[in-house]
Amino acid sequence: MPDTGPAAETLGGLRWIRLRRQMALLVGEWREMFRPRYLPSDVMAAVAVALVALPLSLAIANASGVRPEVGLTTAIVGGIVVALFGGSRLQVSGPAAAMTFLVYEILTKYRPEGLIAATLLAGILQVATGLSGLGRVMQFVPRPVVAGFLTGIGLTILCTQLPVILGYDVGHDEEGGAVGLLIQTVRGVGRTDVRALAVGVGAVLLMVGLPRLDRRLPAPLLAVLGSTALAWSLGWAHEGAGSIGLLGELPGELPRPRWPEIPWDEFNELVVAGMALFVLASIESLLSASVVETMARDVPRVDHDQELIGQGLGNLASAMFGGIPVTGVIARSATNVQSGARTRLAAILHALLILVMMMVLARPVGWIPLATLAGVLVAVALRMIEVRLLWVLWQASRAEAAVFLVTTATILVTDLIVGVPVGLMAALLYVIWEMSALRVRTATGDEVERMPAAQCPAVRVIEVDGPLFFGSGYPFRNLMAGQEEGVRYLILDLHLVPLLDVTGAVLLEELIERLSERGVVVHLARPRGRVRRRLALLRTAAFETLRKVSVHETIDEALESVGAELAAVGGCGVCPQRGGCGLMGDLGQQVWGRERG
Repeated sequence: MPDTGPAAETLGGLRWIRLRRQMALLVGEWREMFRPRYLPSDVMAAVAVALVALPLSLAIANASGVRPEVGLTTAIVGGIVVALFGGSRLQVSGPAAAMTFLVYEILTKYRPEGLIAATLLAGILQVATGLSGLGRVMQFVPRPVVAGFLTGIGLTILCTQLPVILGYDVGHDEEGGAVGLLIQTVRGVGRTDVRALAVGVGAVLLMVGLPRLDRRLPAPLLAVLGSTALAWSLGWAHEGAGSIGLLGELPGELPRPRWPEIPWDEFNELVVAGMALFVLASIESLLSASVVETMARDVPRVDHDQELIGQGLGNLASAMFGGIPVTGVIARSATNVQSGARTRLAAILHALLILVMMMVLARPVGWIPLATLAGVLVAVALRMIEVRLLWVLWQASRAEAAVFLVTTATILVTDLIVGVPVGLMAALLYVIWEMSALRVRTATGDEVERMPAAQCPAVRVIEVDGPLFFGSGYPFRNLMAGQEEGVRYLILDLHLVPLLDVTGAVLLEELIERLSERGVVVHLARPRGRVRRRLALLRTAAFETLRKVSVHETIDEALESVGAELAAVGGCGVCPQRGGCGLMGDLGQQVWGRERG
């Protein structure tokens, strides 16, 4: 039994308990893999996923600028490790199309050893994030940012693969990111190889059309086989001059694991690259896990912390074998669920089947035209472009649509290393903008309407609706804008204020001091929960102005206090009905009687 004493109340103790529970869950998941009744369905699912994963891994490796076998190695090693230690039972991991351009950028800037070092760093960050219990935080990246990432990546893949389909080379190091690459592609369109174009378009059409006939068909494999058969049957793919480009024979074996060499002279730049890999790979993996959870409701819920730990271990293992970054992949995971997988064994078997095919089919795989793999990847990229969501955002929330467009545009004109932080910054600014939409209005509730203050020209009860924090400066500083002259007392009703930070307290003090210079006395009423506790704490700290302000539990209490102050000074001097002032009550009558006497 876990320790429930004082040590368990500490953060370290709680983390240790959580780790023990996670390990216990993993052991239970591993036992499930060996139940005979699940074996047939897991084997069938593994075959289906392997037939999808093999051509996709080759296409992704080719687009990422690494050798084809590196993509297969990543699918094998990463797929097995994440299947064993991830937080989703039916998630299938491997190289992902979403990572291709970022991987290529890192590879061209920092060479293979730099890419491996960045992958190692991303894996370490994922493991640390999962162990610290922050995995669930990654779920809260706003949907417009995720959609902007995916759309930008999808359009970038289209720009990088279009020259391959057209049959000529365009350098990736052009200025202007994917947009610059597209411009260079358009300038060279006169060099188009019609044969490569026919093969690539054929692969795209098969990838798009086959799922419409039957979603159970392994569209990537059939697209590769169909377009490759077209090229060879027409004599376009024979080795030698004048033929379209081919993939080339694979080595047919896994590389040996080794500790990679770290280019320490470029460490600062690689930290930024590793952070970009970490963010994008984590978002992609958790998004895929969420899709799996939606599709397979009869399996345990995804443990997002454990999923990040598993993905991190997968990236560490992939780097040790010279692979590229690993993520959860929606296409493979969805195929796994739809094919009837029941346990983690399906993902492990899929990786082992890829290993067998790599060893047995090394030579035939080399006959695949590059245009075929580009066509497969183009079809995947088209599914990543969220045009429909952009239209919905534009109709519902222009600010969220702007976040989407800023993220996408930044990726297209720069690269993912810049696009990832810019997208997150755009999301942060959007959140601040939405939270700073402070609403300040004259209170009209029943509690106020029945009070004489509702008709008193010297008193205003103002209801503050929204958080008082560092983003509330502009609306709060204009709190009294439009208020008529003659107001002597202002009661701020705070019952709709969910948050008060130190900057919000400073703004509150500034308002009180500014109104005091105009002769207006401020009272605070009805702070609730955390705001009441934070206000009490700040009033005992260095906030002298707040310390002098009266804080009341109810509006009634605040009005009675104002009435007492008015009575003490003989009335407000604004309203001619001094003797009949309901706000001052009996005290007002006494003052009025003394003045008449």
